[in-house]
Amino acid sequence: MAREHPIWQTLNEQGRSNVWLAKRTGYSYGYVRLVACGAEPVTEEFRRRAAEALGVPEALLGADEAVLRGETIDESAD
Repeated sequence: MAREHPIWQTLNEQGRSNVWLAKRTGYSYGYVRLVACGAEPVTEEFRRRAAEALGVPEALLGADEAVLRGETIDESAD
């Protein structure tokens, strides 16, 4: 099972909504929803704007997307 992306985890911990994030980042609510459901990727710019809106360091929201999807690297395969 994939873990929740740090952006949405932080948003939920702060008691904020996707509507709030959209208004604070300048993205449309529809686009934020697409990112939230995984239909659009979390871009560096989206992450930067979200970090600024949420008042947290960008690095806190910068988890590797493959790790969040639960993918692992098979180091035994050569």
